[in-house]
Amino acid sequence: MSLYKKISVLLILPILIAALLSSAIFAYLWIDRSISLSYMEASFITSENTNQHLLFMLNNELKGKSNQEITRKLEAIVIENPNKNLFIKSEDDHVWFGEIKFEFKHNRLKEISG
Repeated sequence: MSLYKKISVLLILPILIAALLSSAIFAYLWIDRSISLSYMEASFITSENTNQHLLFMLNNELKGKSNQEITRKLEAIVIENPNKNLFIKSEDDHVWFGEIKFEFKHNRLKEISG
């Protein structure tokens, strides 16, 4: 084998090994990220379903209650939990408790959404 062929083999071999290693690392990272995103999506769906069930339960329990009655309950929650950064905001026929909207019609709770 000539010197030229030996040098070219010695140069190509490390490049080929580096390419194979980087491909293997890329494949591992891609699979790992795909699995992580799948678990995150499943967790998000579970959380969303739980929130929908809680909203359904709250709507069922509080529907028809007066604006003042619900506002008093929300204010009591805020007072009992001063470190939770909870807030209440009233606008026309809506009361906001954080990101949860209490919608009233004729001073009676119509719907809770979040």
